[in-house]
Amino acid sequence: MCFIAAAPAAGAAASTGMGMAGYATIAAALTGMYAARQQANMTEDVAKANAKSANIEAGQIKEQGMQEASDIRTNTRQMIARQAAETAATGGQTGAGSPLDILKDTARVGAIEEGRSLTNTARKANTRFNQGLMERAKGKFAGYNANLKMAGTALSTASKVSDRWNRFKTVT
Repeated sequence: MCFIAAAPAAGAAASTGMGMAGYATIAAALTGMYAARQQANMTEDVAKANAKSANIEAGQIKEQGMQEASDIRTNTRQMIARQAAETAATGGQTGAGSPLDILKDTARVGAIEEGRSLTNTARKANTRFNQGLMERAKGKFAGYNANLKMAGTALSTASKVSDRWNRFKTVT
């Protein structure tokens, strides 16, 4: 994108009071504004990609956590079955007394472990999801910041050109 038109001949520039320095100031300002916008666009794009990646990772964390909870349930069922088989093999009854209490305790511990696993998974996934939200916010902030820089550059340039114009008017 080119903002600079061909500068008029030196004599014409001097007669308008703008001079080559005025055109150079405007050209530099436009180039700086363009660069600020391009940098902000790039930062926003990177932030969006990072946010998308964070959301994908959050989903993967949830899936892994659900698999871990399923594994805990399976292991707990297997342990209860093993305990019941060992109790029955030694002639004990699993329907009452201490053997039943052991089976209940095993089931309770398995449920606690499953709950802990799911809670930790949810915490990790939410953390990663929130990091994605922060990435999006950083990208938006970069865009807003670029707009402010561009506005500041435009005002500063206008001030410089106006100052040069006023100095030219007082000299002539």
